[in-house]
Amino acid sequence: EFRRVLFRSALAGQLGWPYRDNDELLAAVAGGSARALHQRLGADELHRLEAVSILGALGEATSTVVSAAASAIDDPGVLAPLTRPGVFVVWLQGPPRLLAARLPTGPHRPSLAADVEVLLAGQLEERTPRYRAVADLVLDTTTATPEEVVAAIVAALPASSDRDPGRPAAGSPPRGAC
Repeated sequence: EFRRVLFRSALAGQLGWPYRDNDELLAAVAGGSARALHQRLGADELHRLEAVSILGALGEATSTVVSAAASAIDDPGVLAPLTRPGVFVVWLQGPPRLLAARLPTGPHRPSLAADVEVLLAGQLEERTPRYRAVADLVLDTTTATPEEVVAAIVAALPASSDRDPGRPAAGSPPRGAC
């Protein structure tokens, strides 16, 4: 799974920061998987809980790598925290066909529409203005390897002589990277 390999192992490991994944955050906040919550509570409540999860992760006192649910950007309450000083947002882009192939699957993930590529294309069109508004860095992952993506993110982070997760970098340092 591209996202988990990229962020958990590569980016968080290289920075020495903790990693928070949406699925794990959701389980901690709501006590269930995305699929179980979607089936029990519906999509709107699942997305509300995903927004609560990302807000909790953004509130951590140390620098943290966070993999947020794509739907979190739809919650107006999430937009302002994503633009505050110290939060560095990375928007990973790719064509809907590629993103559909990379979507995580498993018993913990909600079932999506029959034509996932069409669903993703519609979501991308709808969400692009919000992603643009909060993204500090936009990366096309179509042909990039996870290592190349990590290198680009690390190079774009505000300079720091010490990437200690408990100590902010000079200037306006990231406390979270999504």
